[in-house]
Amino acid sequence: MKEKIKKVSYLTGIGVLVGAALGILSNDILRLYPTLASSEAYQKSKETLYAVGFREGLIRYVLIAPLVEELIFRVLLMVGGEKLLGRKVKKSTSLHVILVTISALAFALYHGNMVQGVYGLVAGVLLAMMWIRSKNLLPIYAMHALANLSAYLLERNPEYWDRLDNISLMLTLLLVLIGNALVSGKVVFGNSEQHLL
Repeated sequence: MKEKIKKVSYLTGIGVLVGAALGILSNDILRLYPTLASSEAYQKSKETLYAVGFREGLIRYVLIAPLVEELIFRVLLMVGGEKLLGRKVKKSTSLHVILVTISALAFALYHGNMVQGVYGLVAGVLLAMMWIRSKNLLPIYAMHALANLSAYLLERNPEYWDRLDNISLMLTLLLVLIGNALVSGKVVFGNSEQHLL
């Protein structure tokens, strides 16, 4: 039980870091390449997101949406997919690739426009991989909530970009390093190295 708590705590910490970096990175890309953000569908989505007050937006997009979306796209879809496909796909690695792909594509399509769809695909892969490793809602919720929070705050308060210009490259590198740790499936517990899968 203690090892499970350690594992979930560790993965939740990774989720927080990856989520924040992912939200910052996505806004940074849109700021650097404004033509990406000029699509009509994305602009309409953005108007809807920011039509509500700040507190209501935080409740909707940082607290509620990540919870509901993770329950649907990771927990229900991936657990259901594992039960449905698990009998047909014998090798767990193949099953995981199929489930990550289905979950990430469904999450991307759900976002309804190309800009958020590409972001949703990348985030969906990372979230699905985190689900496979943790089998726990807390790390994926933390990752998703922090991604939404950082994106929401930066989009709503563009003056923060002046302060972040110097560190956005470091955050991008952090995302790459943490993503690499997730892909490798290894976590250090004390002196021993254990695979999470």
